[in-house]
Amino acid sequence: MPITAQQKLEILQKVGVDPDKYWLDDDGNVIEMPKDNSAMAGAKTALLNLPRTAAGVGGAALGTAGAGALGLPAGPAAVATGLAGGFTGAAIGSTLGEMFQNAVYPDDVRLAQEARQVRNPVATQVGDLASIAAFMRPSLSQTRDAIRGVRALTTLPKFANLRPSQSGALMNMGMGGVIGAGTTLAEGGDAGDVAKNAAIGALFSNPTRLSQFMTRGVFSPHVPDVGLRDAVNPADLLVKPGEPVVEKPREVNPELLKAFANHQKADAKLAEQLAALKANQEAAAKKAHIDAEQGIGFDQPLPAQDFTLPHDLNSLESRFLRSTAVEPDVEVTLTG
Repeated sequence: MPITAQQKLEILQKVGVDPDKYWLDDDGNVIEMPKDNSAMAGAKTALLNLPRTAAGVGGAALGTAGAGALGLPAGPAAVATGLAGGFTGAAIGSTLGEMFQNAVYPDDVRLAQEARQVRNPVATQVGDLASIAAFMRPSLSQTRDAIRGVRALTTLPKFANLRPSQSGALMNMGMGGVIGAGTTLAEGGDAGDVAKNAAIGALFSNPTRLSQFMTRGVFSPHVPDVGLRDAVNPADLLVKPGEPVVEKPREVNPELLKAFANHQKADAKLAEQLAALKANQEAAAKKAHIDAEQGIGFDQPLPAQDFTLPHDLNSLESRFLRSTAVEPDVEVTLTG
């Protein structure tokens, strides 16, 4: 069994050889190999790991497609089968990619990369992320929808509350996690490395254009929910029938949105006024119907009023009665 890069580092340190200048080949011979700076180590790692990463992603796509060919009905069983297929495919693909790299890369290139893993652990980790980002990238909207999806699954009626964008985000992040775990396990990583790379894979799980092309659409990018403000153009709501609909602009005009709100308020006020007018008309019609049944009309004379004037027609009382009398239906009775 070949010794690992960490074991080679420990051997060089024990014999007093500077591991930043020298390295051990597969036969145990000390060879001169200067250490790269961090930037160069990261860039070389990203480029050299591209074949293995591509093989892992491609294998996961094939495994997922194979699981989908089983024709299981949509549900937890189909999801679990798809993830298992992706895990298996990623492990096999990564193993084949590693074999390809070992067969194609010269020994000095392979040994230099082995030394970088222990000499520049942070830079090589960044390089690994860069090679992953060529096929799978992080997405804030996908992470947000995945969190909302987990929240929806923890409430009743569970799957009924799960929106398509949330289920898609969960599936993408789950697939990214199993790809990271499968490739690391295939490379002989321990449980800690498997868990770490599974978390990284879940974060870097939104397929890029290259990944979509390579997997023939098996992996699809996340499509977030569209808010009402972005989905509806207020200008379209103000268009009269028969007029052409204005194409939705990229940015909503605040003045247009304000005009739309004022228009809505004016419509509501007009509706209230029409309702009040209708109520008044109904009340007037009802009163007219009642008056008609009682024989009361607007053209009827007022009932006669009988006023008795005092003897002194020039008195204050007599003048007041004459001023309040109604003509011509007033009957005046003189007492003598």
